[in-house]
Amino acid sequence: MAASKPIAAEDELVRLQKELKEIKQRISQESKKTFLLERDVRFLDTRIGLLINHRVSLEELIDHLEGGTVPLAGSFRDDMKRQHYSNLFFLLQTAPEYLAKLTRSVSSNQIDGLLEA
Repeated sequence: MAASKPIAAEDELVRLQKELKEIKQRISQESKKTFLLERDVRFLDTRIGLLINHRVSLEELIDHLEGGTVPLAGSFRDDMKRQHYSNLFFLLQTAPEYLAKLTRSVSSNQIDGLLEA
């Protein structure tokens, strides 16, 4: 009788360890799925933002054309330039890998100024 209690406790321990291992595997699989889904959401969010920005630019151009006025070459160019900068800053804010690449291309004494701007 005394020998059966330690064996039962060992069996219980083995069962719990096996269950713990299975739970860890499930957590790992779910973490991978979550990571991939979050990456896809970030990608889609970036694309949606760019589409919205481009739609606004297109709507402004259509308004200018429908109104019968042709936008001045300088103002249209300035709008496009502003739009490109807007896209650049949007990507720098939402995709940190671009900011990391940018900081590698800047000399070390310019990094503080870049990050403060």
